[in-house]
Amino acid sequence: MAGSSHCPPAFEQRVIFDVGANVGEWSLAAAALPAPVCVYSFEPSGQTYARLVKVTRAKPQVKCFNMGLSRASGPREIMYSSRNPEKSSVEADAAALHATKIYDYVRLTQNFMRGDEFCEQHGIDRITYLKIDTEGHDLQVLRGFGDRLGDGRIPVIQFEYNRLNLHARSLLLDFHELLNPPSLPRRYRIGRIYPGSVHFKDYDYTDENFIDGNFLAVWSSLDGLVSRLKSGTEGG
Repeated sequence: MAGSSHCPPAFEQRVIFDVGANVGEWSLAAAALPAPVCVYSFEPSGQTYARLVKVTRAKPQVKCFNMGLSRASGPREIMYSSRNPEKSSVEADAAALHATKIYDYVRLTQNFMRGDEFCEQHGIDRITYLKIDTEGHDLQVLRGFGDRLGDGRIPVIQFEYNRLNLHARSLLLDFHELLNPPSLPRRYRIGRIYPGSVHFKDYDYTDENFIDGNFLAVWSSLDGLVSRLKSGTEGG
């Protein structure tokens, strides 16, 4: 962990999680938002984490943690590439998909924690925006937040879906059923992110195309936000 685990009081209004922060580009963009924010950046790889700390050291609203998030707390093995750190992954089979082009993979053991456990330890009640980019491990990260997915304390979630999900055995259907259990009223509106807008729609099996992309899940009661995102309007 770099520095204090708590943001100054002025930054406590909106909490953002950057899970799979890599070298910090997304964290820096979040820190530049006009509203007061506190960004928690998670990166399990030691070398990449060192770069993350260096890049964000001038931003007191960014707190860096040398760990990953997952469905269970404890040590996990990751496949790490120093030349291509953005391709490092705890999903060995998913990482192997890159193996024909990435020749410097090494196996490292790093610390991981459940998201709900981290929140409890650090006194975080609500996460305004949860962004996940973990090379095929996104579904397991989400599962680690447990009941927080069901009570509105994480109103907006961004996750990645691509061909790595095939190797990680996590379908887009799994995300839909985790966020919206079939036996319960709909909790989240889910849609693919496009330049300028989000295409919200119900799941269909034809959506399992494993095409690279990011999805957004928005708490169902936030109708105004959903409408703005559908139309490409960012205000509010």
